Order: sequence, then structure tokens, then C-alpha cells
Amino acid sequence: MSFIRELKRRNVLRVAIVYLAGSWLILQVADVLFPVLQLPDWSIRLLVGLLMLGLPVAVMLAWAFNLTPEGIRREEDEPTTPVESSEQKRRLDFVIIGVLAAAVIFMVFDNYVLHRDVDKTVFEPGRVNAIAVLPLQMLNDDVALEFLADGMTASLITELSKIEALRVTSRTSVQTYKNSNLTLPEIAKALGVDAVIEGTVMSIGDIVRISANLVPGDADTSVWTATYDRDLGDILALHSEIAQAIAGEVQIELTQADTERLVAPPPVTANVQNLIFEGQYRFRQSEGAEGVELLEAATISAPEYAPAWTALARANLSLGFDDPTFLDKALEAAHRALSLDESSSDAHYVIGAIAFHNDWEWERALKGLNRAIELNPGNGSALQVLGDYYEMTGEYQKSIRLGIRSVETSPNSVGLKMNLGLSYNYSGQYEMGLQSCDTGESPSEMSRWTAQCVAEAYIGLGNTAEAIRYASAVLEDGIVDPLVAALGALVLASAGETERATEIRNELESMSQKQYVSPTVLAYASYAAGDIDQFFRYLDAAVEAKAAWVPWVATVPHFRGMHDDSRFTELVARMNLPRQAGAN
Repeated sequence: MSFIRELKRRNVLRVAIVYLAGSWLILQVADVLFPVLQLPDWSIRLLVGLLMLGLPVAVMLAWAFNLTPEGIRREEDEPTTPVESSEQKRRLDFVIIGVLAAAVIFMVFDNYVLHRDVDKTVFEPGRVNAIAVLPLQMLNDDVALEFLADGMTASLITELSKIEALRVTSRTSVQTYKNSNLTLPEIAKALGVDAVIEGTVMSIGDIVRISANLVPGDADTSVWTATYDRDLGDILALHSEIAQAIAGEVQIELTQADTERLVAPPPVTANVQNLIFEGQYRFRQSEGAEGVELLEAATISAPEYAPAWTALARANLSLGFDDPTFLDKALEAAHRALSLDESSSDAHYVIGAIAFHNDWEWERALKGLNRAIELNPGNGSALQVLGDYYEMTGEYQKSIRLGIRSVETSPNSVGLKMNLGLSYNYSGQYEMGLQSCDTGESPSEMSRWTAQCVAEAYIGLGNTAEAIRYASAVLEDGIVDPLVAALGALVLASAGETERATEIRNELESMSQKQYVSPTVLAYASYAAGDIDQFFRYLDAAVEAKAAWVPWVATVPHFRGMHDDSRFTELVARMNLPRQAGAN
């Protein structure tokens, strides 16, 4: 008991209490300030370690020294009198009371001042169904590192899109708001989302620091902030971790399927991840050759890393739309990716898209596209092509549902709205088609495809004057896009402008003598001109060549008058379409 009395006499216990209370207060302040100062994750752990090491030092100093009116003196030098000892205890008691009072004041300030908005914006389950990740800002001064922020943004969007209950705005739509002067609520309203994620990226060697803020769509104050430091090679795992943290903040309960989709690939070297991000960035900047070269370098450096092969497959698929020689490379890369990781949504999409557009292997197309969406419910490319598949087969309600989902994730995409409008038109819902396609611009200000969609709606509604006005706008600058020109000729013919439709057919045939024009285009234009024999000759050539857009003849309303012609049914049968022509 004499030891305990000695501890009390020397105020060791009081010093320990002061130290622990002070340490707790320091940690509370650090927990608030460190994320604001964008200090790395390990900073708080370092502070905890230093404070723990300081405790025995403080105790030993309290044992060895006394705090007196004359200053600090060694305990052995001059024993303290009872009066001095009592005075020391009172001073330490005041310190303890002061520290505890400061702790209480800070707790009140933290809960009711710093976070006063949090209580007002607590996310109720079901409140957040749609979210947008704004382009992350690159804090490094080096412009050459901009690809890193772009890649981080795209990757985080991809991970969040895997959560089925959450609709995530596409990268192309949020890119519009990079460096925007609009407020966050204004951006959220324009994108039709309930919450916005903004943040920054900083590169420190191979380490990347990401700071992310979650902001309600109707507020300008974040309700969740986090800062992460991670090796660039393991960044995909970090994005999966952030996606799960955000899901928790917005009260979305992850399903078993969501959790499985969010399993990240194994880490790779920072150099390989850099090559992938920069290759994708170059490709998006219309530097296709340079982008593919970087992605190929990534597959060479890490031949067992599935994301590198998936990125290469996507790039080659995009190039393959203009040069079919790239499609074999796209398929090879996609199959290699799936051999390493069957859960690659984009790899399944590449296989499904090529099977649909180029090979006419309908079962494989449907399987690949459905699997891509199963693995990533927000895969916008797969949603769009699957919608085209159902539009081609005449299953318009399915096509419309998928079109609506695509437009929701890319609300600023005129092209997706046009695709949805065409599905409405082909299904006979012309008012909805007009609503989806009409941008409010004059015909001459619209894109050609949008004007064509509006013209199709008006011809369906029986307003031939407006149909002619919009179809004529498609051809105002001559024939720029042969396919949309042929579709315009079909509208003009339906409006009684057969002579103008015939002129378009003649122009297209003359053009075909100088450059490649798809036999599908020539078949459509010949039908508009009323030359049925020529229509079948071109249609036969289009089927033989598996030309783009030819399968649509089975369901597009313009050709329904041909459904009873044996030549038509024979050609449709050769395409081996999944559904009977004209089915709805």
C-alpha cells in the first residue's frame, strides 16, 4: 500500500489521467483535421503510436520530478512539504478539469457545429437511387498526369455501377461538368441524381492519394469524407472498397451478387496500371494508335492480368467499327481476359457485340450481352447493344426498357435518346418517340440522326408536312451519312415525295461508284424509290455480306408491306433471326 500512497504523493496518477485525457482530445481533433488537410491514412496511426510511447515517459517524469512554484525540481533534491504537495494536487486538478472541459466543448462543437448538416441530410434507405461521380481533380501540377485522374474516375464509376440498386451516371455525361462553375445541387439536378461524389487525386511516386466527398443532391456540404493512400497497382481494390463504403453511407444493403461483383482483381505493378490508364485516356482523346500501343505494352508486362486484356479488347472493338481487321484482335483479347477472369463484364460485352453486329451469331450475342449486364448492371455499352438486339427482333417493350435505363445513366446523350425514340417509333408509340427525340432545336440545328427520328415520328402521326421538313433537314448539306440519307428517303417516300426519294437513291448509287456504300443503304433507298426488283438485288447482297443494319428490314415498319413476298421471307430466313420477322 505504501507504493500506492507514494504514487499519489508524487501525483503520478493525476499526471497519467491528464495525459490520457489530453491524448484523447488530441486524437479527436486529429480525426477531424487530418482528412481536411489531406494527410495520409498512416498519419493518425503514427500519432496514436507516439502518444502511446509518450505515456510511460510522462509517468516516469511525474515520478522523478515535482512541479513547484519555483519550477520543476527532482523529487530527491528536496522533499515537498504537505502544503506544497496540496498545492501541486490542486494545480493538477485544475489541469484535469481544464482538459475535460476542453474535451466536452470540442465534442459539442464537433457534433453540433462541424457536423450540423449531417443530421439534416442523413440518408434514409431508398433516398439515394442515383449517384454521379464528378471528374476527380488532379492535384499534381504535371498536366501529363491528367490521365491518372481520368482513369480513377472511370474506374470508380465502373465499381459503383456493379451495385444493382444504384444507378450511376456514365463517364461521358459527368465529363461535361469537369471544371464547371455550376453548384453541386445544379449539377445533381441536371443529371437527375440524388447524390454526388467529388474528390481529388494526388500522385506521390507509386502511391496515389484519393480524397472523396459524398454530397447530397440538394446540398453543398459533404456528409462523408475519406482519404485513402494506396499503391497504384492495387487501385482497383481501393475503388471496390470506396464503392462499398459509399453504399453503406447511402443505406444500400449489398446483395450477395453485389458483393461478388465487387471482388477486386489481384494487384499489379504500378507501371502496368499506369499503362492501362494512360492507354485508355489516349484512346478517349482520339489517339487510338497510341492508346492501343500502351495497352499492348500492359499485356506484355503483365500477361496474367485480366483488366489489361479487357481494356485492349475494348479499344480494338472501337477501332473495329471502322476497320474490321481489328475485330479478330478484340476477340482474342476478350477471350484471353475471360480465361484469366470469367467475371470481366466488358470482355463478355466485346464478344456479344461482335457476335451481334458482325457475325450474326444471335445466341452467342444474347448470351454475352446478358452475362455482361449480370456482372455489371450499369454496363452502358452492353445495355445499348442488347436494346438494339431486341429492337431488331421486334421485341420493342424490352428494347424500350433497356433504352430507358441507358438514357437514365447518360441523360445528356442525344444519341441514346434517339435510339430510344426509334424504338418507340417502331413500336407505334409515335408521341413517345417524338418526346424522346425532339431536342427543341430547329431541324437544321439537330443532328441528322435526331432529325430523322423526329421525321419518323411525324410520319407515324400522319403529319406529312413536318415529316418532310425534318427529313429534308437530314439532307440539307447533301449526303454526309449514306444510311441516314436512305432512311430519310424512306420517310419522304411515305410522305408522297417519291421523286425526291428517287433522287436520293440515284445520288447514293453514284456515290457507290467512287466509295464503298453498304448494300443495305442501297436496298433501303431502292425501296424508297419504288424499285422493288433492285431492292431485292441489293438486299440479297447485303444478307450475303452480313452488312450492318440489314436485319432490321424484318421489323422496321417501312418494309411491312413486303412481309408476304416470298423473296422477302426467303432472305429473312437466311439471316436466321431469333424471332419471326414482324413479331412484336
